[in-house]
Amino acid sequence: MNTQLYQCTKCDGSGKLPEFNTILGGICFKCSGTGKQSNKPSEPTRKYACYFAGDLLFYKSAKKPSQALRQAINHWRRFGDAPAFASINDVSQITVEEVAS
Repeated sequence: MNTQLYQCTKCDGSGKLPEFNTILGGICFKCSGTGKQSNKPSEPTRKYACYFAGDLLFYKSAKKPSQALRQAINHWRRFGDAPAFASINDVSQITVEEVAS
């Protein structure tokens, strides 16, 4: 059986975590010190700024812009009576933009 291995996302493939050097020599428990993992790493989460009628109100974490927009819309629907949302009339006024890391 030939399984594909991927770089460990916890230790970035080194097999060790220097910040835990006092615990079993800093060995990475996720990959058992091999630097490899058998499961495919998930897509990284990105930070998105949520704008409502052009004003930045908060940030959301998501893997894709469409997910961040959906989260922002759901937030507006849930808390739409808050003073910060007073000028928002419909979802077309809600936009998201990825924040550079």
